[in-house]
Amino acid sequence: MPLNHSETLRKKGAVRGRESRNQSLNTKLTRAELATVEAASEADGRALGEWVREAVLKASRASSLGVGTDQLMTEIVALQLFCWAPHPKVLSA
Repeated sequence: MPLNHSETLRKKGAVRGRESRNQSLNTKLTRAELATVEAASEADGRALGEWVREAVLKASRASSLGVGTDQLMTEIVALQLFCWAPHPKVLSA
């Protein structure tokens, strides 16, 4: 007997609060590439599929922004240097 109404609406295996994952991606890797991915997922303490899903989503979000974090940090540092560098006219006054 269900404890509350929401339990009767959930599908078996569904996680509350998120859309069910029913789409798949397929790719081929070399043995060395697979070993690298497996080592990274183990180091992160996550299952291989979970780690790969997060890596794919992170990469897709970064590319959809049009600017990678490395490019963004380069621009920020350049602006900081420009703002903090003494201006020649100020020094000559």
